[in-house]
Amino acid sequence: MKFIIDVTRQPNTGIGNYSWKLLKLLTELDTKNKYLALVLPHLENFARTFTNHIIVLNNMPDSFDQIEKLSKKFDSSADVFIATNFSLPVFPEIPIIQVVHDPIMYLRHPEWQPTINDFYIRYGRKFVELLLNYVLPLAKNNLKSYHNNVSSSIIRETETIVDEIYQTIFSYYILRASSIITESKYVKQELKYAYPSLKHIQEVYLYIDSHLCYLNQDRKIIWPKDILNLLYVANIEPRKNHKLLFDTCYELFHTYKIKLDLTLLGKELYASHLQEFNKLRSLYKDEFKINRKFIKNREEMAKYYKNTDVFVFPSLEEGFAHPLLEAMDFQLPIVALKIAPTQEACQDAILYVDSNSAPEFAKKIIHMLESDIYEIKLKRKLKNRVRYLNKELSFHQFRKLIENTPNLKHSFI
Repeated sequence: MKFIIDVTRQPNTGIGNYSWKLLKLLTELDTKNKYLALVLPHLENFARTFTNHIIVLNNMPDSFDQIEKLSKKFDSSADVFIATNFSLPVFPEIPIIQVVHDPIMYLRHPEWQPTINDFYIRYGRKFVELLLNYVLPLAKNNLKSYHNNVSSSIIRETETIVDEIYQTIFSYYILRASSIITESKYVKQELKYAYPSLKHIQEVYLYIDSHLCYLNQDRKIIWPKDILNLLYVANIEPRKNHKLLFDTCYELFHTYKIKLDLTLLGKELYASHLQEFNKLRSLYKDEFKINRKFIKNREEMAKYYKNTDVFVFPSLEEGFAHPLLEAMDFQLPIVALKIAPTQEACQDAILYVDSNSAPEFAKKIIHMLESDIYEIKLKRKLKNRVRYLNKELSFHQFRKLIENTPNLKHSFI
């Protein structure tokens, strides 16, 4: 069989990283089927490091005719489409495997959503108008046949046009799919609750390939030292909970008299979120040093991981918390807010903070630095967790999904 897999996202983003790793996984371990990489022109050369089977998309479709043309191309080129995100408006006849990362959070938390103006800034007026005038009405009309298959927590009275876009288009894309890949068991459980009719759904973990070879290095905590280096890898979004992190740094500085540098790696997705972040950041600018960077490749990112004392993760909601996997690969001491996705990703290899409390978060960081828990317990567990999250596990999970989906099963038999 031939599969088209959407790898139009940049590989240094969360969804992009997952998409490209999925392509790499399938092209390396599945010799029976063929995987065609759907790429934008600037990613074509990168895609050829994985496969020579490539479909170049000159630009994202921004008209009805382009959507129709692309949908027909899918039908004539492949047997299955693996949709790794929700950004590509395409409606092929072939079966669709929809990858779900964490959009359910926007449905449950409208207050985290961007504004329609954010959409115009990020995606451009032509694309947003197409979304509003063609994709949204089409999804709304088709969603009527699925109405009884969606819980009331999802199909509710919408508050904004963006809320309607998330609710309607996400729901339609999920329900039209032949099967669903989720990043984690947590997302799978959330989806089953939101869409009770879903049958063919399987978590496929983002594997760790230790390509930077830090797994076998013997990292040690050096403390006390003049300056504590903290690292948080996250985009600028409300759910990333930067306020807790800033309050924690304030607590470390004033209560424990610790000088520190806080490095934030990530980018803003939407203008309104960046505006709120900058207001928050300005409140702490005189208390401790905040370095904010956007890293374009993972080799550059590795330098920051190497020079970090403690990796912090105060996020309120995740799919599978990709940065935590990289932090584990580097054997970093990790302190994270205790939420289901971080527990699933790291299990007992890190320290958790039970409540959204800066004093509690600061205490856990101090405990990590001043006790021997990292040396005698966590380091070994980090290595074991990294070894467990490998390609073979991810491919087994993908294969299980295919074999349990009736109209796809024969491709792996």
